[in-house]
Amino acid sequence: MERGRRRWWTTIVSVFAAVVIAAAALSGAFQFAVLALPSYRDDLSSWVTKTAGRPVQIGGINLVWRNFLPQIDLSDITLYSVDGKEEVLSADRLSVGFGLLRLITGDLTPTRVELAGLSLEANIDENGKFSVMGFEDANDPDAPDYSRWLKDLTRFQRVSLKDCE
Repeated sequence: MERGRRRWWTTIVSVFAAVVIAAAALSGAFQFAVLALPSYRDDLSSWVTKTAGRPVQIGGINLVWRNFLPQIDLSDITLYSVDGKEEVLSADRLSVGFGLLRLITGDLTPTRVELAGLSLEANIDENGKFSVMGFEDANDPDAPDYSRWLKDLTRFQRVSLKDCE
């Protein structure tokens, strides 16, 4: 009987030690990424500019660990018009969270998006056509279909807008 208890105790202690070691290794890798990430602000800004098709300015970038999940926090984000002269959209903070299971499988789609301090101007005309200032003309027949864009939002587990104008 005593021998069986010792085996269980040894197994439990071994599993606990393995979890602690794995957590320490993960924390070390995370800290290394935090130290390396600020140097990528210009690269990230260039990538977002290319993806959005218009100039984007990112004030700060930080990698944080929130609720056991990695998250990228961008601060002082400004999206400009295509010509780069007019500020179209600005936000104090954009947080993008990633699920560990998605990251392990190679899926870089965020699970959570939180936008704080958003400032933009949106209009709905008499025909019910939705437009955002600086993105397109509401009378343009080639304007993008926002229903598809809104449907794409369902990929996220959580989308949050805070302190928006």
